[in-house]
Amino acid sequence: MAVRQTTQDTRFTDFLRLLVDKEDNVALKFFLKNQDKFLTEEACGPMSKLFKKRLADRAEEDKAYAKIVVEAEERRKRLEEDYAKKMEEFEARRRRNDTTGIEQLDMRPASPATRRLIYTGVSAEGNGRAKYLKVRNRQGPDEKFGMKLSSAWNVGWRLSDNIKLDDIKKSQFARTSVMQNTVYGVNGIPFSPIEEDKRVWYN
Repeated sequence: MAVRQTTQDTRFTDFLRLLVDKEDNVALKFFLKNQDKFLTEEACGPMSKLFKKRLADRAEEDKAYAKIVVEAEERRKRLEEDYAKKMEEFEARRRRNDTTGIEQLDMRPASPATRRLIYTGVSAEGNGRAKYLKVRNRQGPDEKFGMKLSSAWNVGWRLSDNIKLDDIKKSQFARTSVMQNTVYGVNGIPFSPIEEDKRVWYN
């Protein structure tokens, strides 16, 4: 004999759901009416004090975490404001340096005479691109760039405004070590194969 499955009946399922909801509502009303009796320390037992202490500690931790979150949010807003201010200053400085009406390039373009060297001769003969790069390398960073791109350029930046480079002379007693002649050979580091020692330490 087959067993009837009551859960397949929609009306019976709705009846069970209403019955469970009614039971939960009655239990909640009873608790709210008598909670003063059920929440006393005698009714809750010795664990109630520990539970309340944990709740108090958790509340203090939540306050501390909330304070950290507020400080982090304030710090984030302050950093965003500083970044926006620096970007405005950078854009203003860039617009001041932009005298031609176009976006300022990192490196100043070469003069027409220097640029013409690229198309004169070939690099294999010392002309063309090789000569162009050699001529461009004679200029210092302060002559080729409008602003400092590296903190290493702080030393000697715009030195020609205060002193002429021709006036900088080396002492006659100064000694310079030429790395090319003292360390490396003409064709690079000399290589000498290590000969294997045929001697042995045992007899």
